[in-house]
Order: sequence, then structure tokens, then C-alpha cells
Amino acid sequence: MLGPVVEAIAAHELGHCWRHLRQSWGTLPAGLHDDSGLAQVTPEQAELLREMWRTRREEGFADLVGLAWTLQHNAARYEAVHAWNTRFRADQALATGPHDTRVWVRLAGDKAGFAPATSIFEQVEPLWVAGLLAGS
Repeated sequence: MLGPVVEAIAAHELGHCWRHLRQSWGTLPAGLHDDSGLAQVTPEQAELLREMWRTRREEGFADLVGLAWTLQHNAARYEAVHAWNTRFRADQALATGPHDTRVWVRLAGDKAGFAPATSIFEQVEPLWVAGLLAGS
């Protein structure tokens, strides 16, 4: 089991690299905004919240890349790797904090949610957007 988990972790990191190389780290798909609920806080707090949300979204994308890799390269171990990811992300000090990717991990519980695509990075886009729209 260790091998597939390590591969998923490595693919997670590649997800971050892919977003950086495309100069899209921290950006949202067209039409989505991250300013909800910021009118009640100071400008400094708003910037901290935006940064936390950017990090959370990127962690969600990367978790999905790790799971998509697993589905493609270790399909027989997908459920076990998904269960590990669920346990790993379950204990959050702050709900909706920068590493709270539970909404995306839950969506990835249904393997059919991964769209057919030419790359694992494109494959995770629909699930990533679904998590964004779910109020992540």
C-alpha cells in the first residue's frame, strides 16, 4: 500500500508544479470569484482570507491530481488510497483552512467523476470546479 500512496503524494506535488508552470497558481476558472463574506472584515483580514482560500483551492486541485494518478496507474488500489487521503484530510484544526480539501476528496469518492481527458491535470478540472461551486 505504501507505494501507491507515495505515488499519489508525488502526483499531488506535480499538480502544484503544473499550476505554477501554467502561471495559474491561485487563479480561479473564468466566472468564479472569491470575495464572498469579505465586506465584514478589515482589508488585512480580507487579504489573509484570500491567501488561505487560494492555498486551499490549490491543495484541493493537487489532491485530485494525486487521486487521478492513482486511478490511472494503480486502479486496483484506488479505494485504499482514497481512504488514506480521507483519513489524512479528516483532522483539520480549522474547517475550511488552507489544507481542508475534504470537499474535493469526497467528490473523488466516485471514480466516475474524473472526466476523460488527455492529461490527469485536465481530468480533474470538473471535480475541482464542482468543489469550488460547493462552497469550498
